[in-house]
Amino acid sequence: MGMYFACHDPEWNVCSMRADTFGEKSPGMNFFTSYPVDLELGDRWEAPLGVVALHQGADRYRAFHRSFSPEETARPLWFEKNLGLVAHYDFKYQNGGIVHRFKDIPRLLEEARAMGLNHLLLSGWHKDGFDHGFPEYVPDPDHDHSFGQWNVWYRRALEEMHRQRKESGRETMSIIHEGVSDSYGPLVSGQLISTFYYHNCGAFPELYRYTFPEQILVDMLYPKSNLAMRPVHVAQASRPMMDRAFRTGMYYWVYDLVDDNSFTRDPESFEYLRNMTSLRKFWLDTFGLGVFRDQEHLLVQGDGVSASCFALEAGMLIACSNTSGEEQPLAVENGPGKKAVWYTAGTLPQGTEVPAGKEYTVPKDALSLLWIQY
Repeated sequence: MGMYFACHDPEWNVCSMRADTFGEKSPGMNFFTSYPVDLELGDRWEAPLGVVALHQGADRYRAFHRSFSPEETARPLWFEKNLGLVAHYDFKYQNGGIVHRFKDIPRLLEEARAMGLNHLLLSGWHKDGFDHGFPEYVPDPDHDHSFGQWNVWYRRALEEMHRQRKESGRETMSIIHEGVSDSYGPLVSGQLISTFYYHNCGAFPELYRYTFPEQILVDMLYPKSNLAMRPVHVAQASRPMMDRAFRTGMYYWVYDLVDDNSFTRDPESFEYLRNMTSLRKFWLDTFGLGVFRDQEHLLVQGDGVSASCFALEAGMLIACSNTSGEEQPLAVENGPGKKAVWYTAGTLPQGTEVPAGKEYTVPKDALSLLWIQY
């Protein structure tokens, strides 16, 4: 059980929260929240205390959110069927150095396809180069808009853009922005969460994925060798972050920066990525996105095994990572299904059919899928 913190206000103002601890010698946590409320002098407001389990809290907030915000998301169909993208920041760097030119784009697309991807993100193509020359916007106080209303006006801009495209008969625009928020998540194709920032201090994207499974989260993947773009600890966490992106059904953000960050300079990580993308492509082509249910219905996971469940129309898909290098047990709470098939990168597309029951054996392969038909 845990404490339930949530802002049940249908307005889209910015709510902030801070949590900290003084460490093992001083057990306990401090919580601080900030949100604009309309109170007269002398008025007092107290939030009711909620004590619930993790999924119960997420279910409660989802129900509140759906009471005024639709479940549908604004993204083109091709985005749902796609695995991820390859990011190129290196058309022109901040210092003026040019690595690629427009004539290189067809070759870059072929190189992306070699990784199992076919979506390119091109940055640094403008005059001043990547992350350079951007205007600094300062709100005019005469407009009487506080920072707390940033969400409100960003939503209005997205809604207006989608309305204009729909009225003109054009397909929904694909938009990925950095950061994640339920206030505008339904209005974009994907939200870039960058869990490498918090991997060693509690990153837990599974909570948002469970609360809003219809939304697609995007996460950055990194090789474990020859990574100059990020600190050493990011490269050291390469495999766990890739495994989590696979298990949680993320949209992959893969870099291909010649000198700074490229899987092509790390043959072992490149092969791991290829296995990961081949399994993900089979997953999407065969079963679709599915509905992320976290670890619901899982009873036992063997040593080194982490798994997540995805609800399907006629069954369940379980995405597994296995760091032990050995076969491991897995048990589900659902009754025996009609059919069960394990898939690994080496057994696609047929897979390996096994008896449908409540107990299974996870392959020794690093990544695998179990489909149970009910």
